[in-house]
Amino acid sequence: MMRRRLFIGSSGEHVHICEMIRTHLDAKCSGWLDVEIWKGSGVFTLNEGTLGMLVQAAKDFDYGVFVAAPDDRLFKRGRKLKVTRDNVLFEAGLFMGSLGLNRTFVLASSKVSLPSDFNGVTVIMYNGRVPADDNLDKLTEALAKTKSCYRLDHLPSTSLAYGYYEGFIKPVLSTIVNEGVGDFSVYVPQKVTELHERIQRHQSDTGSTVIWKNQRLVQRVQTEDVVNYWDIPRCLRTLEGLVGYSKHKTEIGKDTDWNLWMARELENFCDVLQVLIESDSLYDKKVHIVRL
Repeated sequence: MMRRRLFIGSSGEHVHICEMIRTHLDAKCSGWLDVEIWKGSGVFTLNEGTLGMLVQAAKDFDYGVFVAAPDDRLFKRGRKLKVTRDNVLFEAGLFMGSLGLNRTFVLASSKVSLPSDFNGVTVIMYNGRVPADDNLDKLTEALAKTKSCYRLDHLPSTSLAYGYYEGFIKPVLSTIVNEGVGDFSVYVPQKVTELHERIQRHQSDTGSTVIWKNQRLVQRVQTEDVVNYWDIPRCLRTLEGLVGYSKHKTEIGKDTDWNLWMARELENFCDVLQVLIESDSLYDKKVHIVRL
């Protein structure tokens, strides 16, 4: 499973609560979640505008957790209220718009007055100066509910995997299952730039021949009485363009971030494809996903 990334935001005065959250999540979710705090995370770098970096972070991370602590006092309609820092609310709203309400969480002090717009958001209230273990357990439970869910509008590879499954695997598998013989392997290279080279090399190594299955070209390998099929998805090459369009408009070219993003997209493609395959009992045991 692809490791997810979670961003924690707070005011400068409450970084210690962020540390508490990270320690708790590292203990409970270390197998699938990487947690980064806004301070010292590398999200904010020199010579970059804060807003631009936040917009990019809302794309790069899979979850956002924001600490709404009583940082300031506000007089509103004749009442004196305790409120959290404006930038924390802004950042939370930015992540909600990018990731959705079920992937953005707010840990709020019971002393804080939140805007009514936060109705419908997962807000975990805590009493006292810091969240208790049961508050952090609620956050862990909320995160776990989305562990095996993939958003079609978040990573380009999610939509790509869905299209490949519906448009290629299902038609090919329907024929293979009816014939009653053979398994089907999907090989995913470590780099999309190696796609065509990998196809040619695997054809040579396996001695496969290209045949038609339900109007789709697929590789066929026969050894004695055993027949198997395989494919390396050519559609993965489009990830280069999709990731390029998703990058910040002031950037061009392939840098370290681009390479990390591509690796993440390929992992996500495999995970989403596996979920789709497992959802159909007819194909579950017939398809194998292998990284080359």
